[in-house]
Order: sequence, then C-alpha cells, then structure tokens
Amino acid sequence: MDRKIQNWNKFCQYYSGDLYGIWTRYSSAGEVIESWRCIRSFRPTADCSKIHQQNHYTYANDKTETKIFGPYKQPITTGLFLDNGFSWGSTNVKSGSTFFSDICLRYENSRATAIAKYDESGSLKRFTVFPEHLGHFVNVPAIPPTHQISSDWQGTLQTITPDWQISPPVVSSWQPLDDLRGSQSPKAPRIYTGDEGQ
Repeated sequence: MDRKIQNWNKFCQYYSGDLYGIWTRYSSAGEVIESWRCIRSFRPTADCSKIHQQNHYTYANDKTETKIFGPYKQPITTGLFLDNGFSWGSTNVKSGSTFFSDICLRYENSRATAIAKYDESGSLKRFTVFPEHLGHFVNVPAIPPTHQISSDWQGTLQTITPDWQISPPVVSSWQPLDDLRGSQSPKAPRIYTGDEGQ
C-alpha cells in the first residue's frame, strides 16, 4: 500500500471523533496567559476520503466560538500519523508569517498535544498545551514544573524520511529540551513517545 495512504488511514482510524480538552496558553517564559475549553470534532465521510474538522471553544467569560477547518482530502500529506502520536506544522519560514509545530501523543482514548509558535525572527512566541479525551471532559492533574519531572522516563524514538519511510521504534530516554540545545539536528524528523519509569 502507498505510504501516504497508510498515513491517511491512521488519521481516519486513530484521530476521528469528538475530543474534549482544556487548552492552556503559555508565554515564552512559561507563564499562563489564558485557559479555555475546546471540543474538537474530526468527522470522516463514509468512505473516509475526506475528514471535516470543527473546533468549538468556550472561554472563561462564557463566550463561545466555532471554527471550521478542512475538509482534509485523501491522502493528506501535511502531517505524520502514527498509532500513538502525530506531528505536523509549518514546512518553511515565510516573511511575515508565524512558524509553528504541533505534536500530539495518544494513549487509548486520551491524548496530549503541544503547539509551539515562533515569530518572524525565529524566537518562541508562545505555546499551547491541551490534554484531550475522546467523548467527554476528564479531570487532568496539573503538570509539575520541569525541575520536578523524573529523569528516568523511557520511550521509543522513530524517524521519517522525505519519502515517508518510517523507521522501526528504538528505545530512548527522555531529555529536557534545554539539554538538547546546541546538539546537531537530525536528518529526518523524529517522533518520541514515552512512558514514565519504563
């Protein structure tokens, strides 16, 4: 099967439905700017040739807003979809535009997504984090400060090449982003999924 079709099929299989989450936006210094509720709905057509997306937001002041995205048409090529995560974002920096990266990790009916946005100079502008659950809102414990996160997390690392070849998973240990500064960039994008203490 064509690799792009395989990627599309995983989008249909693992990322369809109504996702309930609480979105929190942070400044580049890590300070909370605002928080709101969102229901993201991904609805495929009967033959799964298209997926429609609708985001319904409820803000702290009870204002509501609905935004429509798509439809996404088979085979979507702007994102990498795996069984337990996806990644997509800007492919290049354009004058006057914002560069962003969106990473999601999935476990059963729950997932956690982080979106980082950068300004025209390449500096971090803000980032948004939102845990979601399929079908209903759930209470999610607060994330501890980074200095309190255990350093013994392990997970798997995969790479993807420009022609959509995905490497087998390799066991890897979690590292804080600050520890990765100055390291050489990999030749292919990487997806990391982890479990604490395993």
